[in-house]
Amino acid sequence: MSPGGNISSNLLISRAAEIEELLRQAVREELLRCKELGHSVSEWRGGRVVIIPPEEIPVGGEPPRKP
Repeated sequence: MSPGGNISSNLLISRAAEIEELLRQAVREELLRCKELGHSVSEWRGGRVVIIPPEEIPVGGEPPRKP
């Protein structure tokens, strides 16, 4: 990385799939952590914030459980 934080757009484009996968893994890990700790998470749906209780947090592609 160059001074000032500029990253070549070619580098980002060439590694886009890898970057996207790393971000997906990070989100999955955080969702699992919230679920295990019993913390709710928030999501933007239909123009409003929806609170998702820990037992309904979807992780790893599993669909959310309905009460």
